[in-house]
Amino acid sequence: MEGIVALGLVANIIQLVDATVKAFNICNEIYSLGASIDDSRMAITTTELNKAYDNLKDSLNRNTNTGHTILRSGVDLTELSFRCCETATALNNELQPWNNLSGAGFRKTLSKVVLKARKAKKLEQLKRSLDEYQKALDSKLLIDIRHVI
Repeated sequence: MEGIVALGLVANIIQLVDATVKAFNICNEIYSLGASIDDSRMAITTTELNKAYDNLKDSLNRNTNTGHTILRSGVDLTELSFRCCETATALNNELQPWNNLSGAGFRKTLSKVVLKARKAKKLEQLKRSLDEYQKALDSKLLIDIRHVI
């Protein structure tokens, strides 16, 4: 029985060391770059999605006013793109407090990492929702393009 207890203890120690190394790497990224690499990528993605939504909305409004619609399901695209934009904005707002922390000090950086860990579930949920909306929007656009061709 002592062998199993020792194995369990070693596994717990390895897990603790792994979590510590990951946390240190994230703190180091935030301290040196101002934000983690994943957060920076997500901020760029959400900004680009907001721009794409604005362009799509302008295009649909312009074509609806002239009586010509480019896409057969323009109303569905508008609603879906609006939801995608809302989710992107919410995700961007959640990520905003963790941006621009470069040179903020180790304690402040560490406290932000702890706060971010507490909100990790909400961030993951928003990322999943954004991915789902984005995939649905891409699929609808491809289907509508296929009908036009």
